[in-house]
Amino acid sequence: MSERLGPITYRKKSEELFLGRELGEGQNYSDQTAQIIDEEVKRLIAEAQERSKRF
Repeated sequence: MSERLGPITYRKKSEELFLGRELGEGQNYSDQTAQIIDEEVKRLIAEAQERSKRF
């Protein structure tokens, strides 16, 4: 969970990606929200990388 995005999902877990299927479909959130999602993913990965270096 992200403090910026809250306890919410942006894709149903049952959806499957197949041959770029998602590229042809609209997203159900704004471009601004997509940018925040990207930023949060990058932040979480960077934090995990830093934690892994400590061990």
